[in-house]
Amino acid sequence: MALPSAGWYDDPEAPGSRRYWDGRIWTGDRHPPAFARPSPLTPLPPLDAGPVCPVCGRDDVLRNVGALVDEGTAPLLADRFRMPARPRLRFGSWFLLGWLVPALLLGVLAGPGFVPGAETAGLPAAWVITVSILVTFAFALAVTWIIGLIVAFVQRAASASSLRARRAQWNAGYWRLRGAYFCARDGVATDGVVAQPPEEFVRFAFGG
Repeated sequence: MALPSAGWYDDPEAPGSRRYWDGRIWTGDRHPPAFARPSPLTPLPPLDAGPVCPVCGRDDVLRNVGALVDEGTAPLLADRFRMPARPRLRFGSWFLLGWLVPALLLGVLAGPGFVPGAETAGLPAAWVITVSILVTFAFALAVTWIIGLIVAFVQRAASASSLRARRAQWNAGYWRLRGAYFCARDGVATDGVVAQPPEEFVRFAFGG
């Protein structure tokens, strides 16, 4: 079997390298693998330096409002960032309104004289009227709860779109406030654009 002629060949002991074959044996002469020249890296965009107080121009005196409120270490300051209550459907309130008001009206309008024989029993007129109103009111409650449910469901359907819009506005204000910063030097809250005292910034964030 004829051996290969002398020359540089792939090194069987080091894949990717070249080794010299003298025609009979492998020599100790090797060439390391040739690495492709790396292409120039695309420069990274500059890092965001973070928020800066528009009043004093410093960033070392800022604290995130959300973290400040969650920590609870400054309750008086956190109280200044008190948010308005999240809009909700007052189903129970409308139910009570639709249940109690009609029953009370029935008691007042139909109650006097409702107790049979009260006139002949020699009882005071004021007492008779009061008892009649209360008795009629109690009986009416057994019926007017249906009116209460109707009123509550109608109100919920009528205010659904408005409630969704108010909740969306509240959610936007919530995240805007939690993402803002408080400048301990100037005593203002800022989102990097406006700077206001905490109470005014809360109203600004929630569109008040």
